[in-house]
Amino acid sequence: MKRTAIVVVTLLAVLAAAVLLGPNFVNWNRHKGAISAAVEEATGRKLAIAGDLSLRLLPQPVLTARDVRLANMSGGSQPDMLALSGLQVLVGFGPLLRGEIDVRSLRLVEPVVLLERLADGRANWNLGPKPDLPANAAPLPGAEPAATSPKQSRPVALQEVVIINGKILWRDARHGQAEQFDDVNVTLTATTLDHGPFSIKGSLRARDLPISLNAVLGDLERPSAPVRLELALMGGEKLALRGSVTDAGGTPRIQGKIEGDAARLSALAATLEKGGLAFTLPPALAGQALTLRGDVAGGLQDFSVSALTFQLGDMRGTGAAAIKLGPQTKVDATLAFGRLDLDPWLAAATAPRMPAPASATTAPAVPAKAAARASGVELALAVTAEAATLRGG
Repeated sequence: MKRTAIVVVTLLAVLAAAVLLGPNFVNWNRHKGAISAAVEEATGRKLAIAGDLSLRLLPQPVLTARDVRLANMSGGSQPDMLALSGLQVLVGFGPLLRGEIDVRSLRLVEPVVLLERLADGRANWNLGPKPDLPANAAPLPGAEPAATSPKQSRPVALQEVVIINGKILWRDARHGQAEQFDDVNVTLTATTLDHGPFSIKGSLRARDLPISLNAVLGDLERPSAPVRLELALMGGEKLALRGSVTDAGGTPRIQGKIEGDAARLSALAATLEKGGLAFTLPPALAGQALTLRGDVAGGLQDFSVSALTFQLGDMRGTGAAAIKLGPQTKVDATLAFGRLDLDPWLAAATAPRMPAPASATTAPAVPAKAAARASGVELALAVTAEAATLRGG
């Protein structure tokens, strides 16, 4: 009896090992076609896996794929919406035994992600089994509404998406706008992938500026979703936004409060110089702190700042700005001071280091208007003051 029990236990151990270790010895590349077909059925886009595909169950189930590409929508600016050198999918073992797919982590290694909206209004992040159609397209003549399948899909949950050394491209053909973000290393968590809520934390490089970020975006199915965004630049400068976003799935509009802080103006100037706007600061102001508060409203690339209050060292003022991002960012700003000491400003020019046009003339100090162009930035600034002092007078 004892010997039989030992044999049974041994057989069970061998079977368990076969179940757990067997996938390591299976040629999973033979299943690429089935996986690609399932993805295409769910998203309406073709998936190509050019590299090896493998599955490991211990110590945690992990599916690994190399050289993966997801096709863009028809009429897109480039063939692929997503291209990455490596993909890792970590799933929970317990839920898998219950027929549920609980994705603990989705790791995208060196991805290139294209997010774009075409001139006809289509957005390539709208995935689904139906063909891509313009947002305002009418149903085809004689077309019947799609029948609802009684088949219930197994539940799929996703806890986090990790992007490692990625690149994100944003293009809007309707407005001729484009942005690129490099060195993207972020972790995204979502309650649901369709509409959130979302949270994202990490770092990236925008217009050659290293930025760390921490953001929370509420449920996008709500008419107005709460949003919180905190940015930190390389010199320790911080910018925070708290407000709401509407029409997140169409043309997003943001409204809220902003707060900005820079411990030293010289560090902020160095940061702006990396972004293409160079300043020579008066020595008396270089070590001064800057704080600002205001209201922001508008779209993602065309917005305004109102009710602006700021303090630079001992100087206080108010202002407003209209900002339009693009290949040539345009900033139209006004600043108003109660009392302005001109001595530090006359010690060195604060305008961007650009040669003045031959027809340029010197404007009066108060009020004053200045226009400057730097690489990728066009600035128009109007300054007024109730009183000004010069040479201590």
